[in-house]
Amino acid sequence: MRETFSGHGINGPWDMTADDDGESVDLFLTNVLNGIVGGVPATTNQGTVLRLELKIEGSKPPTLRKITTIGSGFTEKTDPNALIIGPTGVGLGKDGTLYVADTVANRIAAIPDADDRKTSAGTGRTITQNGHLSGPLGLAIAPNGNVLTVNGGDGNIVETNPCQKTQVAFRTLDDLGAGALFGLAIAPENLGVYFVDDTNKQARPAPLSRGSDHEHVRADHRGRCARAAQTSATRHRRVGDYSSALLMRRGGIRGGFR
Repeated sequence: MRETFSGHGINGPWDMTADDDGESVDLFLTNVLNGIVGGVPATTNQGTVLRLELKIEGSKPPTLRKITTIGSGFTEKTDPNALIIGPTGVGLGKDGTLYVADTVANRIAAIPDADDRKTSAGTGRTITQNGHLSGPLGLAIAPNGNVLTVNGGDGNIVETNPCQKTQVAFRTLDDLGAGALFGLAIAPENLGVYFVDDTNKQARPAPLSRGSDHEHVRADHRGRCARAAQTSATRHRRVGDYSSALLMRRGGIRGGFR
């Protein structure tokens, strides 16, 4: 362990992601214990998302420069199985948008300009809600810019196109269902995902589409989403009009809407 940070609004950190440029690092984390002490009250709307700005100097421990609350008002709720649930997984898009798994509200939220905003965006913009989401927990950004989430309420992974605000695919990762899935990360070289399988007490791999990096999401100078498709629909299997990281041309994960 090189350094520990506490206080300054850090209270029950639940998940975290980072933006590392070498000389500085921005950490984005969710908090789920604000306003709840000893399980009381059972529900509160004080969940937050923080940005921690760190300075990196060679082999020295990182220095905390500033903490900013960039998201607030998320629902926190005590739970007999998970102890507490609230805003959980976070992932940073290439345009600086931070996506948050808002577990209690069963939605994916977007906080724009997360890397440099000075004020809270509240609970952010809703990218998708309900549908195949079932208590989203772990979150990661696929190579094509889509948002991947794993459900705490069943054993599914769900893929959402953030620009179209559309769930484009889902797939069962664990047939045992509720309580199985939690953490999620993209594997090296974008070859798949690693997910935490609490039921089997394992961290397991699953492949992504080999063609998913041929279609990506970008933002124009006003921060609005635009899609850049570099291949035709005949060369990649799609759900509707969107390329999917979960749908495979051959082997691995196959998903879709049943």
